[in-house]
Amino acid sequence: MPKIPATCIDGEIGGEIEVSFYVNKKGRVDKNSIKILNPDSLRKFCGLEDSIVDMLKRSKWKPAKNGKKKVGTTVTETIKISFDKK
Repeated sequence: MPKIPATCIDGEIGGEIEVSFYVNKKGRVDKNSIKILNPDSLRKFCGLEDSIVDMLKRSKWKPAKNGKKKVGTTVTETIKISFDKK
């Protein structure tokens, strides 16, 4: 779970952030490949970019396959963000 800046919890925040990154044949994300594809949307997410990048760096994925051989590939994902007000 990404670390949420305290300033975000009090606001009405939610939406989607699209990211692209390279997953190598071992299922690890290349930290230098992570790109936020809709950076303008980050303004409404209180600077969660660092938390999203950190989460992706630590994530493990199933590598793509070409036949039976594991290969690296670029992945595009949409991360949905919402906060429950309690």
